[in-house]
Amino acid sequence: MTIRIACTTSKIGFVFSQRGVVMEAASSFFLPRLIGLSSALYLTTTGLVLPASDPHFGPLFHHILPSPETVLPKALSIAEQIVKQIVKQTSTVSTYLMREMMWRNPRTAEETHLLDSQIMWELYENGDKKEGIRAFLEKREPVMKGTLRDDMPANVPWWTAIDTVPRGGKERTGKSRL
Repeated sequence: MTIRIACTTSKIGFVFSQRGVVMEAASSFFLPRLIGLSSALYLTTTGLVLPASDPHFGPLFHHILPSPETVLPKALSIAEQIVKQIVKQTSTVSTYLMREMMWRNPRTAEETHLLDSQIMWELYENGDKKEGIRAFLEKREPVMKGTLRDDMPANVPWWTAIDTVPRGGKERTGKSRL
């Protein structure tokens, strides 16, 4: 959900507290980062259902359109723009890495600086980096060919993998309680 679109009649609510459950699908991670901790706490504590244009949502939506009928055409237009222009001109490797750097960043500015310096150093011999600089100097569109499989820096992943085995050490079997 890199780009989020809603319409003025959209109603958004984080109603978990009104249902006796907790936030799910990593929303407790993403929501405060997208709209700020204060707004996220307000929305989840109250469980209010509000219009997408409510100030508590802050910058959550990149576009708030006048009607539901305009949302899909706008989304398709953005997708077409991404495919026709942006994908051709950007490095898949650097785009992936920047996204991961933002979501999996270290705890401090100093650690972040060390990480981005390591990644930048690793990318100096990368084909996309060379093509990007060459295209800029020659005043032409770059042709990026790097792949996530073949062109990732050696220090990826830099984050610690999370153990997903349940605490009892056994995978859960049987039917869900829902």
